[in-house]
Amino acid sequence: MQETELDENLDPKNYPPWWKRLLIGALIGGFVGALEIWFYEFSLVRLLSAVLAGATYFAMLGLFAPKFGKDRLKLIALSGLAAIVAAAVYWVVARPSSPLLLALGIGLVGGIVYAWAEA
Repeated sequence: MQETELDENLDPKNYPPWWKRLLIGALIGGFVGALEIWFYEFSLVRLLSAVLAGATYFAMLGLFAPKFGKDRLKLIALSGLAAIVAAAVYWVVARPSSPLLLALGIGLVGGIVYAWAEA
């Protein structure tokens, strides 16, 4: 069977460069973060923090997914770590009255559940 040009581009080892994965992840994550804010009371500070947290989470996933994405457990751990960092970003920008440890815990559980449900 002959391989076409399209089949050659589907090789999983032909990932885009790291900066493209980082940029695409940040753009998509910022958009997803902006969409998520409509669940809460709207303010510009919360919108900014949601955009930054979403951009952080998806940028980390886009950057490290080619390395850790082959193993489901590593992908779940990566998602949990990225969610912890994103929760810290959200907490720093929004300055909610809740403690930082609670925000990190919620981020960890949310990231693990998200990756587990998607994988």
